[in-house]
Amino acid sequence: GCSNLLNLGSPTTTPSPSTQMSTGSWSSISSSTTLTNTCTDFRWTITEITGTTAKGTFTAVCLGTMQIAGTANGTLTGDTVAWTANAVGTTPGAPSCPISLTGTATFDGTQFRIPYTGTTCLGPVSGAEVLRKS
Repeated sequence: GCSNLLNLGSPTTTPSPSTQMSTGSWSSISSSTTLTNTCTDFRWTITEITGTTAKGTFTAVCLGTMQIAGTANGTLTGDTVAWTANAVGTTPGAPSCPISLTGTATFDGTQFRIPYTGTTCLGPVSGAEVLRKS
C-alpha cells in the first residue's frame, strides 16, 4: 500500500494491454466452422473508451445464416473486458430475432480473444472468436 509513496525516483511503467486498446474496427481472423450453434464473422467497432468502460457496435452471422447487428458495452480490468451485447438478428422470410450475448474477452496487446454465450429466438449460441484490428 504505502511502498509507492516511498518511491521518489521517476516511474518506470510499461503500458498495460488495456492502454493499447484503441477505438476503430476489429474483425474475426478466422470464422470457418462446421458448428451450427455459434456465431462467426464478428466485426466490432469500438466507438468509445472512457476510463474503464468501452462501447461500440458489432455485426456477426449466427446459426449459419442469421445476420445480426447490435451494440456492446464492456468494463475494462487490466487485460480483460467483461462485456454484454444486445442485437437483432434477421433471416430471410423470418421475423426479427432478439439476441443477447455476454462474455469476458482478453486482450494481449494486438488481438482480442472473445469467448461468448448467448440466447437467440432460435436457441442458445456459444463459441470464441479472435479479433484483430482491421
